[in-house]
Amino acid sequence: MTSYMPKYVAIKEYITENIKSKKLKPGDQILSEHELALLFNVSRVTANTAIRELATQGVVERKRGKGTFVREQEYSEIEMYHDISKYRKISSEFTESKKHIIEDISVIDPDEKTRKRFGLEISEKVYRITRLMISDQDEDIPVAIDYSYIPVKHILDNEGIDFKPLSSTYLHEFLSRETDINLKFVHIHVDAKLADKHEAGILNVAVNYPLIIWDTILLDNNNSVVAFTTTTANPKKYRAFINFEIKSAGMKK
Repeated sequence: MTSYMPKYVAIKEYITENIKSKKLKPGDQILSEHELALLFNVSRVTANTAIRELATQGVVERKRGKGTFVREQEYSEIEMYHDISKYRKISSEFTESKKHIIEDISVIDPDEKTRKRFGLEISEKVYRITRLMISDQDEDIPVAIDYSYIPVKHILDNEGIDFKPLSSTYLHEFLSRETDINLKFVHIHVDAKLADKHEAGILNVAVNYPLIIWDTILLDNNNSVVAFTTTTANPKKYRAFINFEIKSAGMKK
């Protein structure tokens, strides 16, 4: 039986396979949306979806007025890509921690990376919500810092929104309940870093102490990034994992 592959996924695989096989090298320009649309007999919207996802994953870089280019890959990446319409439960495990404290909610001008990730115009602003993960054993010592970003335009249509539930729920659950955003995918990118002075002060560790860091990126039905959270944590105090509940139709007992 032949399995069905969405056209935008086929385009992504075509580009990534060309990169893996060295047909496309860092700095090379890939085919334009128009050329990809003709090659795969799809709309430019579909081609744009594929390129936008590759840009979100850091595989390619879009340069205004010039085109899209292969980025230098400084690390190998294993992508966890799950459809959250089928896999609903996203859980965490904490070695010592269970609750968040909302430290700050601000409307800010996003930096260039954040603006590009959301596809925003220069004049558009985002909410930045800073939350501290607190240890149950010592409530004076945060074990992780969450920075969540949501474009203001998504909130304007939901007047009177209350951010307080974010002290006890995940961002994707909050957006699903409190806004009209129809979430479809979650991307998670995990990395490591050394603590800077600010992080060291909050997490009560030494400067340059090794930390874990991950981005949780939420996408809607149009494969557009609608929100994301960057979490920085002390690996000795906080350990997170993702648990997907698999719902299989017609499963034999």
